[in-house]
Amino acid sequence: MQVYQYLAIGFRLLAIVIFIYSLKQWALFLAVVFTDVYAGMPASPYFFLAMAAIPLIAAAVLWLFPTKIAKKVVPPSSDVSVIPEKSFSIFVALLITFGVIVLFYALVDVIYWATYLHLLTSNQEAYETASNAMQNNKANFIATTFELIAALFIISRAKYLASFLYNSAR
Repeated sequence: MQVYQYLAIGFRLLAIVIFIYSLKQWALFLAVVFTDVYAGMPASPYFFLAMAAIPLIAAAVLWLFPTKIAKKVVPPSSDVSVIPEKSFSIFVALLITFGVIVLFYALVDVIYWATYLHLLTSNQEAYETASNAMQNNKANFIATTFELIAALFIISRAKYLASFLYNSAR
């Protein structure tokens, strides 16, 4: 198997995880549609529809086109078949898969904070609560930002990281 094929398998597994996550979001969307509230605050179902549809679309794209996406991610120079002696290429593919999983969880956090901020800023009577909540959650915002940056770094520099880890393990 070639490196991109291993990564395509990882994308399919990630699609399953994202699909399961989207099921929870669809349940939340249906709850908001029928009650028009979320956490005791009035909420628009359109925002929750977007939160449910985006992960479902991402899962469908990863499930239907894993090979095409993997070929875009893996450089053409690593187009050779992976044999047991080429464990470095497998390590790069595993690091990229790990980076995509970390990116998924970072995007989940970004969606959470976007929802949280949207709900707090859309309620005028909760403005004082919103400013206090913003002050109390600065560390969480920063942690989510670092998580997103780390995921993008792992994905973009997977070959360098694999080389570093491979050489330091010897």
